[in-house]
Amino acid sequence: MSPALRVLCARYPHLALVAAWSNHPELRHEPVVVGGAAELRLPVLAASAAAQAAGVRPGQPLREVQQRCPAAAFVAADETAIARLRET
Repeated sequence: MSPALRVLCARYPHLALVAAWSNHPELRHEPVVVGGAAELRLPVLAASAAAQAAGVRPGQPLREVQQRCPAAAFVAADETAIARLRET
């Protein structure tokens, strides 16, 4: 009899969100939206669990998210930090 095959599936947040937490550890348990300032015409790249609980989803316009989750911290994606995380 051969040993059973075991598969581990680990889910981790979007790298842009991890980078935002690295740069702003005080936001770790807050609703965080990665994409830029709310007044920009950009989509949400990533959202923390607290923001998702308020109905925020990747791809939504930031302006819509500001109305849906006014307590959210809006953070621009830090491409340098994201690249550093990809290398690790």
